[in-house]
Amino acid sequence: MKTNNPESEAGLYFFTIYTHRQETRLGRITRRGMRANALGRTTEAHWHNLSRVFPNIRLDAFTLMPDRIHGIIEIEEDAPHGIATILRTFKSFSAREINKIQQTPGNMIWQQVHDECNLHDTAALEETQAFIMTAPTRWQDDHRQRLNPVSRQKTGYSLNWLLPSFLAAEV
Repeated sequence: MKTNNPESEAGLYFFTIYTHRQETRLGRITRRGMRANALGRTTEAHWHNLSRVFPNIRLDAFTLMPDRIHGIIEIEEDAPHGIATILRTFKSFSAREINKIQQTPGNMIWQQVHDECNLHDTAALEETQAFIMTAPTRWQDDHRQRLNPVSRQKTGYSLNWLLPSFLAAEV
């Protein structure tokens, strides 16, 4: 799902960032949905602050999960920074704040790599927005499958069914 676009290409970008080792450290899923803990609330605050740091972006859909975040960012024409820089900055600022809260300076909070995809049309945007907003409802199935490697081997399990259909076809 990595893009081959130049760093500062305008457009809508869907991304997923996982916590280091996919640890469930941002909160938990309950019957009522995702319940963020202090680290999750810090992550959400940094998401909302991104458009102040980068005034040439617009934040779209976003959801916090226990071990990852999903979001959509729109980058305006002639923006000086691209999606990779924006997400790197987000990870750096939020990790610094989380480590301050936990009193663990320098600890890895996020995986170094992230997934991103340019959303080329309205249908892709709408499907991805729905995917993001309903992600917490799929948590139990996703989490159960990832924790059971024997089940994954027997069934040929992959996470493709968790992606919007236009992205699953690319993987």
